[in-house]
Amino acid sequence: MSKGDKIVTTGGLVVEIKKVEDQYFAVKFNNDTEGRLVKDAVARKYEDEA
Repeated sequence: MSKGDKIVTTGGLVVEIKKVEDQYFAVKFNNDTEGRLVKDAVARKYEDEA
């Protein structure tokens, strides 16, 4: 996982990775909301469906 990737959390949220840290990802939920996500909470990489 790297900056710019979209991921799905174990809670079902789709977020974009803004920064990779040791135990966390700094993520962007939408244009106004950012936060930190524990790496263990990542379910999978999000692939846009065509």
